[in-house]
Amino acid sequence: PIAWGLIAFWLLLASFAVFADVTFEWDVPTTREDGSPLAPAEIAGYKLDWTLKGVAQPVVTVPPGSTYALVAPVGRVCGTLRTVDTDGLESVASNQACKNSRPSKPGNFTTR
Repeated sequence: PIAWGLIAFWLLLASFAVFADVTFEWDVPTTREDGSPLAPAEIAGYKLDWTLKGVAQPVVTVPPGSTYALVAPVGRVCGTLRTVDTDGLESVASNQACKNSRPSKPGNFTTR
């Protein structure tokens, strides 16, 4: 009974949360850490480790590419990215990138 109450509470809280898009961008790696070539076809994807207001969030598996849009509650969002190759090997984490996300501005604001 308590678990369902907590779930209902979080669902209700989420319905009042304000969300914003945070887009992460990066250069696709062309070499491995040892300097050997890394072809685009050898990149299976990426793992995005991110935080919201300093609290770790679930790791996101990102498909191959060079951008990823994350929809998150507003606040300070930070992330690091790891490349994953087709053999399942992971790179070390990238530098950390952060953004203070904000909701979109109201549209068509007028007076009468």
